[in-house]
Amino acid sequence: MIHRPLLLPFALRRPVLLLRDLLADRRRPDLKRLAMIQEPERFVWEILPHAARTFSACIILLPSGMALPSAVAYLYCRILDSYEDLLPDAGDRDKALASFVEHLEAADSDALPGPASAIDPALARDARDSGHVLLVNRCSMVDRVFITLDAEVRRFIVDLVREMSQGMR
Repeated sequence: MIHRPLLLPFALRRPVLLLRDLLADRRRPDLKRLAMIQEPERFVWEILPHAARTFSACIILLPSGMALPSAVAYLYCRILDSYEDLLPDAGDRDKALASFVEHLEAADSDALPGPASAIDPALARDARDSGHVLLVNRCSMVDRVFITLDAEVRRFIVDLVREMSQGMR
């Protein structure tokens, strides 16, 4: 069983997350700081303003039980967008989009999925793209939060990602 660290209730963390969201430099994410985060849920909340930009505050304002699953779902969708935006070869793009769905389908509450397809950091065109590459390449942090979610919520997220991936391909 996965144990999550004891955290303050989300309602008490929400103001801090909103302030962080407002202060985040979305054009130049602090990639070194983001790359050093070792606590999965903290990584989700820290990368979110750089991945979701205009939606991150909306996600933080959702009811406590919906905010974290919505953040995870959004980050997974951003990963699909990153494959589509940054992989120049159509075959590589299709393969990454399809394999990401398989990646999530392999996850369950007892085991993490294998690694997601990585993106070469050299493909990033600017600092924002570099933030997206970091998200893709540290997907295991999001996966660690994903497997703590209720099974029904995980199935919903997998269905969402599957449909989005199919539409992109």
